Amino acid sequence: MTDAQLDRIVAALERLPQEIASAVAQSMRAQPDPEDDFDQMTRLFVAIDETVSSTREFSVAELLKHAELPLSHRLREAILAIVGSGHPGITLGKALFRAQGVEYSGLRVERIGQQRSGAIWILRGSLRLLRE
Repeated sequence: MTDAQLDRIVAALERLPQEIASAVAQSMRAQPDPEDDFDQMTRLFVAIDETVSSTREFSVAELLKHAELPLSHRLREAILAIVGSGHPGITLGKALFRAQGVEYSGLRVERIGQQRSGAIWILRGSLRLLRE
């Protein structure tokens, strides 16, 4: 190994702490506000509770189909708030995965199975009054 190669390696190692600190700071800025996220998930769970059948089982694909219906504006708005400009199915599925075990106004979601079209979820609990 030449002196020039060693100098480049040393210089890269010296920059590493600054690059890590910069990446962490950027990551933290990209994180959503936990309270906003909680409110968005609460609205989504309430909309799902209003939408799904009495079994309360659903898939992301079913939610997206329901959201297209003219009378499903509450569900559609809740989904759009969660997915933003991301791929609706993937982003919503990831949000539900992260929300497992967390209670939102008395409601929580659990993954109960898998079908060819994706995960099957169930909404459990009972809705409590929302704070306005």
